[in-house]
Amino acid sequence: MPLLEVNDLHVVYERRSEPDVHAVRGVSFTVDENQNFGLVGESGCGKTTVVKAILQALPDNARITRGEILFDGEDLTTLPRARIDEIRWADISMIPQTAMAGLNPVYTIGRQIREAIQTHRDGVSKAAAIERARELLELVGIDPDRVNSYPHELSGGMRQRAVIAMSLVLDPRLIIADEPTTALDVIVQEQILYRIGQLQQQLGSSMLLITHDISVVAETCDKIAVMYGGELMETGSVEQLFEDSHHPYTLGLQNAFPSIDERRELVSIPGSPPNLADPPSGCPFVPRCPFATEECGEPLPEIEVEEGHTTWCHEPMPFAEMREVAGKRETWITEVTSE
Repeated sequence: MPLLEVNDLHVVYERRSEPDVHAVRGVSFTVDENQNFGLVGESGCGKTTVVKAILQALPDNARITRGEILFDGEDLTTLPRARIDEIRWADISMIPQTAMAGLNPVYTIGRQIREAIQTHRDGVSKAAAIERARELLELVGIDPDRVNSYPHELSGGMRQRAVIAMSLVLDPRLIIADEPTTALDVIVQEQILYRIGQLQQQLGSSMLLITHDISVVAETCDKIAVMYGGELMETGSVEQLFEDSHHPYTLGLQNAFPSIDERRELVSIPGSPPNLADPPSGCPFVPRCPFATEECGEPLPEIEVEEGHTTWCHEPMPFAEMREVAGKRETWITEVTSE
């Protein structure tokens, strides 16, 4: 049984005077024990909404209209609030997108970690909780004496490591990391990702990494799901998606980051994501896809390329040919902008 299983998830944001926003449509994936899973896509594709649905932390105007979210066999969408509160922190923890969003500016780092421990663990004394906080800070590379520091007294990288320490305080089985290296320089990014990996090995936990940076996923994850316009475009192992991509959007993402193996010009994808208040009936990537055909306006087929590798695409041309053409700037600029 997978540790986390998301099946046919649909999430809608209701608006009073405007059409509802269909932020997530038919998303399915699984995260196994001791596995790192990357959910990739540009801003507005629905990644964070998926995370909030898993944590049952959607805003009041959002609702899950269909699907199930199974964690260790329990459907999180049907559990009472008391049970959800037990699962958070203890079994599923989260590293938020910005460190300051996860830290209270008027409490010391030690107090915030201590409160998380004492809230979820009965009978733990203040002294024992503070000692545990010191241990965690040392694990993430921060001087244990910083338990008495306030967030503003730490650098951005230190604050992020402190948030990681808080997320690990109860040895969770699943860590959800929502853009954990955003706004950090590349040196600190590397340190943060390395530290998370080390701690995961010690704890035996899984990670769901949410990011727009496909290169970060390539470095840290075992499996990838590529998301666009509220839907999945392609899923598979890191090797499958980087060596044998079968969706134009995945190929477009790969064009946008540099390779250490070859010198090449970076190519961005022209255009903007679709309006999810009026989602398309076919592939949401059609307006930006240089390979789109009339057939792409039809509902997307689910194609199993090989075991563990799935794409949602109408196969507009042989994929070997498409991969070769997709690496050229003129393919995206002349074809897409001419429409």
